[in-house]
Amino acid sequence: MRRVAGTFGIPILLAIATIVALIVGLLGDGAVDVVAWLGLAAPLVAIGWALRTRRLAVRS
Repeated sequence: MRRVAGTFGIPILLAIATIVALIVGLLGDGAVDVVAWLGLAAPLVAIGWALRTRRLAVRS
């Protein structure tokens, strides 16, 4: 079970954050939209971090 959590832990957290952000964005307005934008930006930040980390590892 640890291996599954290690492999899918971050993707599951990103999926949950995205779903919550979509729901909050649909139901809220005003300052709540900031929370929705942050939640929707989390997967993009993770992708950028992964690409940057991979490029640095390839150069070494």
